[in-house]
Amino acid sequence: MDRLCRVYEARPDLLGYGRDYTPAAYAGSGVLAHGEEAATDRGRFLGGMGAAGLAAMLDRASDTAVRLGRKLGASNLGPATLEQLELQVVGLAQRFERTPPSQLLHRVLAEQEQVEGLLDGCQPLRQRRGLYRIAGQLSVLLGRLSHDLGDYPAARAHLLTAWQVAEEVDDHALRYRVRVGQSTVALWAGDFRAARDYAQDGQRYAAAGQRARLAARCEARACARMHDPAGAKDALRLARRAMLSQTAGEEPDGWWAFTWGDLELYTGMSLLWLEQPSDAEPHVREAITWYQSAPLALQSPPDEAQAHINLASCLAGQDQPDEGIRLVVNALEVSREREGNLQQAYEFLVALPPAHRDLPAARDLAEQLRFLRAARPTPIG
Repeated sequence: MDRLCRVYEARPDLLGYGRDYTPAAYAGSGVLAHGEEAATDRGRFLGGMGAAGLAAMLDRASDTAVRLGRKLGASNLGPATLEQLELQVVGLAQRFERTPPSQLLHRVLAEQEQVEGLLDGCQPLRQRRGLYRIAGQLSVLLGRLSHDLGDYPAARAHLLTAWQVAEEVDDHALRYRVRVGQSTVALWAGDFRAARDYAQDGQRYAAAGQRARLAARCEARACARMHDPAGAKDALRLARRAMLSQTAGEEPDGWWAFTWGDLELYTGMSLLWLEQPSDAEPHVREAITWYQSAPLALQSPPDEAQAHINLASCLAGQDQPDEGIRLVVNALEVSREREGNLQQAYEFLVALPPAHRDLPAARDLAEQLRFLRAARPTPIG
C-alpha cells in the first residue's frame, strides 16, 4: 500500500483502500457498499489524473511489455550456435571409440567450459533448455573419459551432474546415456548390484535400438560378476532379440552404435566371468573377426583390444601361457588407458597358474601393469 501511495502520490482512501469495509461497518450506516465505494473512489482518482496522466500511465504499461519482450528474445547465441554445438558433441562422441581418452579429454572439457560460459549469459527459454541438454551430454562424455582414465570420483560426479540436467530438461535419451555410464563405472568399481540396478532402470528410458546395449554391456556383465548365470543369460537373450528386431540400417544410438561385434564380446566376457571359458572362446573369437572386418565408422580399437584380452583369459587354463601373454601385451599397446582393459589384463595375470607367472614374459607384463597402475588416480584391481 505504501508503495502504491508513493507511485500515485495519493492517500489510501483516494485509492479506495484504508477504510473498514467489513459488513458490520456498513450495517445501517447508509454508506455505499464496498464495491460501489471502491469504484467511486478509484473513479474520482482517475478522473483527477486527467487525460495526460492516464496516457502517461498507459505508456508506462506499454513500456513494461516491450522490456519483457526484449528480455524474452535477448540471447548471446547466434542463430546457428545451438546446432553447431550439438554437431560438435556428436562428433566428439563418435570419436570416443577411436581416440585415446587423454587426447579427447581436453577437447570435451573445452566444449563444456564454452557451454558453461554461454549459460552465464541470457537466452530465451528454448535456447537455454537446449544449452543445458548439451551441457548434460558433455558431462556424460567427461564421466566416461574420467572413468577410462581411472578417476572414479570424477566420473561419478560428472554423471550425477548429467543426471540432474536430464531430470531438469526431461530428456529420456540423456537419462539412458547416464545410466549406461553409471552402470559401467559401478561394474569396474566392484559394485555389481548397483551396476545391475542402473542397467535395469535405464531400460525405462532406452529407445528400441538401445536396449541391447544396456542388456548385454551392463546387465549381463553385472549378473555374471554376481555369479548369477540365469540373470546373465536372460539379459543376453534380451540383447540378442533386440538386435534381431532392428531394421536394416538402423543406428541404435546416434553416438555409439551397438554392433554384433559388441554383442559377441560382452557375451564372451559374461561367460568367462561365469567360469565357462570354453563357451566364451567362440564368442570372443567372433568378436575379433567382426571388429577386424568392420567398416571404419564402426571399428573400435579399444573393444578389439578387450576381445584379445578376453581370448587370452580363455587360453589361460589351456596351457598356452605364451600365446595369452602375447595377446595381452599387444592389446595394451593399442589401448593402455581404458580402465576395463587394464583391470582385465591384471585378472589374466592372476588367473595364470603359478608356474606360468614366473615366465620372463609374464614378469615383464606384471611390471608394465604396475607402472600403469601407479600413474592412475585409482589402483587397478
